[in-house]
Amino acid sequence: MLAAVDEAARQQRDATPGCGPAGVTVARVAAGVVTLGLLCALAWRVADSFADPVEPLWTENDLPARVRSHDNGWVVVRDRIETTELDEATVQLLNELLDPNVAVSERRRIWAREREALLAAEARYRDAFAAAPEALRRPRFSDDCPTEIAQHGDCPALELFALTRWWAIEQLTRAHRGQLPLAIETARDSLRALLDLQASSRRLMTAVFTQLVLTLDLSLVELLVALLPPGEPVPEADALLTVLDTYEGPRVEQAYRGEYVSERAHIDMLIGETRARTNFWMVHPRACTEAHNRFHRQLVAAAMDRSQPPPIEPVPGEETPWYISNRICDLALGLLIDTSQRAEAMRSDDAVAREVVARSRSAIQARTGG
Repeated sequence: MLAAVDEAARQQRDATPGCGPAGVTVARVAAGVVTLGLLCALAWRVADSFADPVEPLWTENDLPARVRSHDNGWVVVRDRIETTELDEATVQLLNELLDPNVAVSERRRIWAREREALLAAEARYRDAFAAAPEALRRPRFSDDCPTEIAQHGDCPALELFALTRWWAIEQLTRAHRGQLPLAIETARDSLRALLDLQASSRRLMTAVFTQLVLTLDLSLVELLVALLPPGEPVPEADALLTVLDTYEGPRVEQAYRGEYVSERAHIDMLIGETRARTNFWMVHPRACTEAHNRFHRQLVAAAMDRSQPPPIEPVPGEETPWYISNRICDLALGLLIDTSQRAEAMRSDDAVAREVVARSRSAIQARTGG
């Protein structure tokens, strides 16, 4: 009786699809295919995560070399000059005196009228800028800003802005004290220093600030030349021509190279840290760096040519395989912004600066008959 029941059960099992020996084999094959697919996907994921990033567009070698500290006046500004905030009245006075869009004859009248205010400001801030002469005595005044994002605070842009205002106070005060040749000589040295800084800019922030303060310094030079007594020979003024002739304007592409190098170093650091934590599923180096490269190609094109469209938000989606989240890359690239408008600001300041250079050269040449 039991034997008959077992035989009936066996026949029923064999008649059921997928339950016989053939069905078991199909199930095992299917499970193997799924497992193999998962293993292949995992292998591809690991391989993609550890693939080398794409070649960088620029490296540190494409930037101006950093100058030794003991030769560099920029280091003096960074280490020995504080971000001194001038009082509101002095700032307003300097804005009027250094406004290149105001006729130099009007600025000369303001200078004559505000003699006591300038003398008081010079006495008030002299100690804060005691290191300023040392900065100009160094043979170079070269950008020493690090490209590492963690050290961006070591770039003394605000100190430079304060120093430029101090130079204006000091030279305009000297002019009131009958030391106009010394004032022009120092203004020539400060102009030469800022032109050196402009040529050596390693960061976009440095380039923007340098163009701004250069325009102010050139406006100071123009005012000092206007204060010269007519017909009296002043060799220091004639020497200004050589320095004025070296003005070339901002190095826009060079500045954006520096930004790229800084960002790429940060991205590479994040990739390395992610790999070290074995979180390989969160990053795809090639997709990340290719998206960064594409963004900067568009950014530089827009910065150099105003007719070009602004860069598209750097999303690495097209280059990222479906099985990698690339979360780390998304976070890194999400910090990038369109800075092409800063190039426009530099061009605007540059146009004004070139007008001031032309006016100053004409004024000096008119004195010598050149």
